[in-house]
Amino acid sequence: MIVVLGSGGQVGRSLKLIKPKHIKACFLNKKKCDITNFQILESHIKNKKPKFVINLAAYTNVTKAEIYKKDAKNVNSKSVKNLSLLSNKYNFIFLHISTDYVFNGKNKKNYNEKNIPDPISYYGKSKLLGENHIIKNSKKYIIIRTSGIYSHYESSFLYKILYKAKNNKEIYIVSDQICYPTYAFDLAKLLWNIVSKEKNLSLNEIYHFSGHENALSWFDFAKKTFKYAKKYNSFLPTIKKINAMDYKDKVKRPINSCLSNKKINKIFINKTNINKNIKESVDLFYKYNSQ
Repeated sequence: MIVVLGSGGQVGRSLKLIKPKHIKACFLNKKKCDITNFQILESHIKNKKPKFVINLAAYTNVTKAEIYKKDAKNVNSKSVKNLSLLSNKYNFIFLHISTDYVFNGKNKKNYNEKNIPDPISYYGKSKLLGENHIIKNSKKYIIIRTSGIYSHYESSFLYKILYKAKNNKEIYIVSDQICYPTYAFDLAKLLWNIVSKEKNLSLNEIYHFSGHENALSWFDFAKKTFKYAKKYNSFLPTIKKINAMDYKDKVKRPINSCLSNKKINKIFINKTNINKNIKESVDLFYKYNSQ
């Protein structure tokens, strides 16, 4: 049995859609299991007796995390500590998703797992605290850092800009922050490979996994998105560049958060195709949001 926490997000929904038939899994969204509630969390784990717990639950709103620090810490740090302790008590492998935002973005090269984290936002700090709790407390864990997750689902950047395109003549997009955008289904596929042991990763390790093809700014990503959206909407807005420091919320974000896949590629080769994946996401967006 596999328990998936935070299953209502992009990766969770992707996991559910492509779940291999031979794997038994329980998908728990926030309504079914708020991971900040220790009693409910332990009750689910005790009843399900999972071999793996995949934690996708996270407080990911970078802007709000600066304001609601306690909420961000409860989800990204305190609850993760509880899960790491429960992993020992109930003997499951704790598979946790972390972020490129644990780095400061000053590196000119891709970040590997040996680079020292130095987060510059509270979101990044809270996620790093969670990582440290796992390393300190869990006897069986895998941490996967990823970046720029996208899909046709609501919380995706791609979804948001296509939704804005319906009612705006101009859209300002940050052009001086780069990462390797990661297709939610690529990450979901990796997670099922880990769980099914088709690819044997060593335990108690951190791995980086991202859409390792073209490093893009969000401005460049938006341009690609609109390229494939033209057949659905001939009145797309103009995309205009804006620097990160001129963005309205003023929250510091890493300028370069490109992650190196070198370590995980020794076990799992990520054959991503960003143009194909963006096109697929755009097609799915308009399929389910035609009105």
